[in-house]
Amino acid sequence: MEKQMKQIDVEKIMEEIRADIQKRGYMAENVDFENIAGNAKAILGIKTDFSAQQLENAINSAAGNHYIEYYRMIPKGGFKSFIQRSIRKMVKFMMIPMVDQQNQFNYQTVMSLKQTEAFIKDCNMQLEQKDKIIEELEIKISQLDRCCEILENRLKNKEG
Repeated sequence: MEKQMKQIDVEKIMEEIRADIQKRGYMAENVDFENIAGNAKAILGIKTDFSAQQLENAINSAAGNHYIEYYRMIPKGGFKSFIQRSIRKMVKFMMIPMVDQQNQFNYQTVMSLKQTEAFIKDCNMQLEQKDKIIEELEIKISQLDRCCEILENRLKNKEG
């Protein structure tokens, strides 16, 4: 039996799309994925706000799990165990250097993350110190403004 194909009105669909684009206010020359309503990061659940606590937790987790153990225990007994052990022995010459390289890469990545975290903490500490200095300077400026006003008033009184 032949199935009859349903007619699709492409022009009608295109008109609906064009109407939707006009309704949202997009212009032909500036349609960009960044500007389209519905943030992709929000849809995917990616949190973009910085959190020092989350960074620290992620680094500690990575530091605790950066080393990959090549040798894993395979229980003795049975044909399946024999095959697994045999395969491990056959690929050992190739896998051990790769696992060592991966472990070295993981270690360097964790060290880089720790350096980044230390840099962020240092910058935050410097910002806090500068904020304190700014507050102190603002107090001094307000005191000097008051002194200037007092001196200007005295000068006006002496002139007048």
